[in-house]
Amino acid sequence: MLLQYLTGAGILVLGASHFALLTLIPGGFGSALGFSEVQGVYLAYGLLFELFLTLLSYHVFNGFRKVLVELRQGKTYEMAVTWLVFLGGAATFLWGTRTILIFMGLFH
Repeated sequence: MLLQYLTGAGILVLGASHFALLTLIPGGFGSALGFSEVQGVYLAYGLLFELFLTLLSYHVFNGFRKVLVELRQGKTYEMAVTWLVFLGGAATFLWGTRTILIFMGLFH
């Protein structure tokens, strides 16, 4: 449960940073909608966004797993839920990483 609390705190800090970086780009909100401006932010802060994605993916999918495991008991059920949530979380994380790499110009 400690990891849930720590990732939650990290999400608040990094989420606020993500919001600020993408909406308070020099030039105001209007320029924040331009692809080149957003790409510039991703080039500068891509690792920060990757950390945000990591914390968010873990927090959401682990919390979802905990809720599902509490609904029903049983070793087979728990194992199935764990693997399904892990696969869903891994797919989400990899897709998000792909998106970040595209914006950084490292993947097409």
